Amino acid sequence: MHHWLDERQRTKDICRYEELAELGWRVVRVNAKMLRGERQLIVARVRAKLRAAGCPI
Repeated sequence: MHHWLDERQRTKDICRYEELAELGWRVVRVNAKMLRGERQLIVARVRAKLRAAGCPI
């Protein structure tokens, strides 16, 4: 079963995401389709997060 169909797992994922945000992590969420065919979009999102964090890229 896909983890987003499991309410307990979905709740754990949401809590983990919030914990990472509280620790200052920036999360870029992607799926398999994006990894296969939208890599430039992923790179753009990562660059945007890095810039927002003050990285001079």
